[in-house]
Amino acid sequence: MSGNVVAAVGWIFAGMVALGSGLLTWATLGLVGDAVAALVRWRWGALRWLRKPATMPAATGERPSGGIPIPAALTAAGLLLAALARDVVLSPWLLLLGGGLARWWKGYARRRRRDTPTAHVLRLLQLLNNYLRGSVVGALSRAVDRMEEGKVRDAVEAAVRAHVTGTPWSRALQPMTGLDPFLDRLALLLTAAPQMEEESVREGIEGLIREITARERLEAEVGAELVLLKATVRFLAVADIVAVVASLLIPAWRDFFTSTMARRGTFVVASLTSAAAFVYFSEEIEALREEL
Repeated sequence: MSGNVVAAVGWIFAGMVALGSGLLTWATLGLVGDAVAALVRWRWGALRWLRKPATMPAATGERPSGGIPIPAALTAAGLLLAALARDVVLSPWLLLLGGGLARWWKGYARRRRRDTPTAHVLRLLQLLNNYLRGSVVGALSRAVDRMEEGKVRDAVEAAVRAHVTGTPWSRALQPMTGLDPFLDRLALLLTAAPQMEEESVREGIEGLIREITARERLEAEVGAELVLLKATVRFLAVADIVAVVASLLIPAWRDFFTSTMARRGTFVVASLTSAAAFVYFSEEIEALREEL
């Protein structure tokens, strides 16, 4: 009997070591990948306009690679865990938890993919700096032809069209306001451009380019500091998922958590706490990123 106990303890210990090693490797790979991505963004952020941006997927939580949408995966996970539980209390709860996380992820992914026009403004400034040869309207017209589709291009195109059709210059530039603070400052500079020397206008444009470039570099540096926090949250999420799956797959654990209402309540509270912690820290990381 003692030999069997020792063997069982050995198998449990080996499983725990394997699980811990796998989770540590997964978190380490995620950390290295995020660090490399942050380093690349920091090094090449000022030249980001040279690369054609990838088409953004619809804000539904879909993976850019065309894989299974995360909300669908969360819902499927809830269904699978509910089937594993086979309990009148835990099964509906796991299905509800999976559906709730899927609903939250849709809004979370939409906020993460919210379009920030600063990169397009940087592209506009660089084009204006190249094309500014006497006529500001002409420079804007040529810049529009070289810009990617987006709100900034639409605003500049509307401003040029309005001026060509007879709208006063100051009023024609109004479509360029309200989208981005740097674009607002550019509109203000262009409003005064007819009364300024061309060299002064160019200096103002170059100053805005330097400010945006410095801001992008700062965002990349601070973003790199968030990598460890993101890796920690991912590690805890995987550990929680493994614990829930193990408690439903191992017969002794499943019988324990489904034996009484109090133990079912313990399972519900534990899983709810884990999910709430993941949501909370994910939102905190996103809030820190938005404050950059």
